[in-house]
Amino acid sequence: MANLLYRLRFTISRSLGLLPSAEAYEAKETALIKDLNRFRSIQLSASLNRYTELKAFVESPELKALKHSLAILVYKGSSESVAEKRLTVLRRNSNLKKYFSFKDSAPYLSFLKVNESVKLKRFEELKTTLNSADFISKKKNFSVKNTNEYALLGEYNQLRNTHEIKQYLKGKQAASEGSTVSRFVEVEKTVNTSTFKEFLKNYKWNNTLEHALEVEYKELDHDSEIKNYYKVKGSSLLKNLEQIKSGNLLVEFATLEEECNSKEFKERKLYLQSTDKFEHTEEHQRLIEFNELCKNEDIVFYTKEVKTGRLLPYSNWNVTFEDDFDAKTLDKSRWLTRYFWGEALMQKGYSLSSEKQHLTDGKNVSLNNSLLKIETKKQTEQGFVWDNKLGFFPKEFKYTSGLISTGQSFRQKYGRFEAKVRVKPQHPVFHAFWMVGDKMLPQITIFKFGSKSGSKFDHGVYLADSTARVNKRVGRLGLPTISEKFAVFTLDWTKDELCWMVNGMVVRREKNSLPDQPMYIVFSSGLCSDIEESKLPVFMEMDWVRVISFDGKS
Repeated sequence: MANLLYRLRFTISRSLGLLPSAEAYEAKETALIKDLNRFRSIQLSASLNRYTELKAFVESPELKALKHSLAILVYKGSSESVAEKRLTVLRRNSNLKKYFSFKDSAPYLSFLKVNESVKLKRFEELKTTLNSADFISKKKNFSVKNTNEYALLGEYNQLRNTHEIKQYLKGKQAASEGSTVSRFVEVEKTVNTSTFKEFLKNYKWNNTLEHALEVEYKELDHDSEIKNYYKVKGSSLLKNLEQIKSGNLLVEFATLEEECNSKEFKERKLYLQSTDKFEHTEEHQRLIEFNELCKNEDIVFYTKEVKTGRLLPYSNWNVTFEDDFDAKTLDKSRWLTRYFWGEALMQKGYSLSSEKQHLTDGKNVSLNNSLLKIETKKQTEQGFVWDNKLGFFPKEFKYTSGLISTGQSFRQKYGRFEAKVRVKPQHPVFHAFWMVGDKMLPQITIFKFGSKSGSKFDHGVYLADSTARVNKRVGRLGLPTISEKFAVFTLDWTKDELCWMVNGMVVRREKNSLPDQPMYIVFSSGLCSDIEESKLPVFMEMDWVRVISFDGKS
């Protein structure tokens, strides 16, 4: 019933001009295969691998976390901001200001110079000496009256005023040993010496060594460097300087000054103040790379196909055999031009006993303008015939034709088998596209033109039943345009069904007792009865043939 509906739909579509053209179907399938190949190529590409890697990165929580961490990373409140604020406070500190103003001033530099000088040491020695109790006492008690000489002079004057000395001086009394006169004479002799007189004359404080020390001290006391030294020494500026130097403030200031003026600090500050931190990261470069890949034509194509799933049903498709006949001669490594068993058994061609033509081993097969042509014509030739009872025997044929098959080069179980063909129907000449394995049955006919109606073609499957009889399940459809227009004949073969199509439109399905062994493809033309010579030659032309595997195997 289903096949009747397929046949009816095909007939109506053909009659109404709704049957797709071979070129439209070909373009659609070619585009599909091209897209499949492109999809697979992209799957294996480094760019897709990189895109997948970057996509995982872009969609990762790590990137989101990084962006957030950079967004909240600002200068305000940072350790750098705290350090700079502290440095500003220290720069405004009055004690530090005094310190830096004073430490290089002339008074302080002079103070440092004098502090280790011999002059200061001498001044302080003199000061110590002059302020000593001995010196003060000595100066206080310094008087000629306190000298032995002054006492001797007093004794002299005192003696002179005595009666005894007066008598002596008048010559009335002689000096005797141990007497007062004797003592007077002795003293008088001393006080009348120039040395004694000089001593009394010059015995003054200004002539003493101590006075000289006083003079030296006064000179140093008025010395500008000494005066500056003691002025600085007792100043609050020096006290502040020493306190700053002994404390931690100066070290803190110097550390912060060095830190805040460093190249690293300035760069870090600029970085923290910037609003484009992420743009300077390696991750941003990876994001840019990802966005660029998102615009890549291959990636756009691939992601679209993954999203739509359009190619998913064909994901395991693989072209396993293809020939577009662009060469100048037939590729004999792929094609036999005789029946497979003739090649296998005799290395010669043969015809079946039911056939009227001699298969000329390629002489009736030609290639021109990317088309393969099998010609059936009137021609006398000697050849061999195979008969089930008689076996092989020679025969003279009145007609010649051709055949090509992949019996030696290619066989496949399951998949899509199709060809773009144009034929000149002329009963009783047949043109066929069929498949067979090591035995003649089972056999699949994709098309066979040759009926009396001319433009009709048979399609179906031939099986051997349990009694070795042929069990055929075939259909017949008309295609009046086949002599003018190419048509694409397709067989889809799976373990569950056989499906025949013309230009992509289903015309038959079979689901029971299906072949299950690899088969090779055959294109052949011939005759099953005689024909008027005027009706010959006739041709079958092929633009291309293609086989696709559905399981991904090549």
